[in-house]
Amino acid sequence: MEQKISFPSFHNGSVNSIKINYSSDKIATCGNDCKINIFSLEKIKTSIDKHPISELINNGHEQSIWDLSFSHPSLGNYIASCGYDNKLIIWQENKSNPNIYENIYTKVHSSSVNCCKFAPKEYGLIILCGLSDGSISLHQFNKNSNSWIYHSYEKIHKNGINDIDWAPAQIPLTFDDVDENDNNNINNNFNNSDFNIINELNPMRFVTCGNDNKIHIYVCQGDTINSFVEEFFEKEFNYESAPKSVCFLNYVGYAYLTFAAGFENGKCIIFRYDSDNKLWMIKDEINIESPIIKVNWSECGNYLGISCKNENEPIVFFKENMDEKWIKCDINKK
Repeated sequence: MEQKISFPSFHNGSVNSIKINYSSDKIATCGNDCKINIFSLEKIKTSIDKHPISELINNGHEQSIWDLSFSHPSLGNYIASCGYDNKLIIWQENKSNPNIYENIYTKVHSSSVNCCKFAPKEYGLIILCGLSDGSISLHQFNKNSNSWIYHSYEKIHKNGINDIDWAPAQIPLTFDDVDENDNNNINNNFNNSDFNIINELNPMRFVTCGNDNKIHIYVCQGDTINSFVEEFFEKEFNYESAPKSVCFLNYVGYAYLTFAAGFENGKCIIFRYDSDNKLWMIKDEINIESPIIKVNWSECGNYLGISCKNENEPIVFFKENMDEKWIKCDINKK
């Protein structure tokens, strides 16, 4: 059954982003009041006092904060924030007091930073930003020099970037790719809860979408953040509307590189990568007839959630059927 939790945001004005960390015990929010609030999910569920456990008020941001991103805890407990003041700020949780976050890195860009996202943990501590002038920036922590490396790709979109996302690092596990002689190794690996039978990773890859009605995908050709090149689609699609949100399907059991794009005209397009021809193709199209705000995949399985500007049905869910078509579903139905 559906479970709803309500709690005050403790923001003065709009809340622009809400993110949950990987261990699902903290929620971070940011808004037009230049504040970042961090809540304990357990306290929200059980306590009468639902105040934030941490409030980053004098945090270095001077104007509206647009977006947040949590790092994977295996790399350290970091939060990234970005905003209208052109800043990306990275915060590190204090080891002795987990309710305190310290500003460890600030980068001022040439324009407003609309969105930010940490890369999959397998690539190390890297964060991607999308800017309002159509540029992107990449920031990578170098352990040897104990410093951050920065690289930008100027104006890959003609207008502002609306959303960004990283492709999964793990190559999907399919038993068709494993030799019969490796059965014992497979069983041993599964018994050890180690699903990385194939040690190879996908190259770093990310997707962007912007107000110029374009979607771009970039893949890393080396091992540095300045070696990304653009990948191609089967043909140049005319989307007729601005894509507002993009999200990769990040389920290790899924056999194809896949991402969804949600458009202002109410269309959601599913793209799949043709590895033989090295092209991105449209796999399916969903029309929900209301402007799309955000698309997101479930962490397990291939459920696609779409939020839209529809008061009667603000969130809809789809799941792929046996014919590889995405069908609307009721997640509350037993």
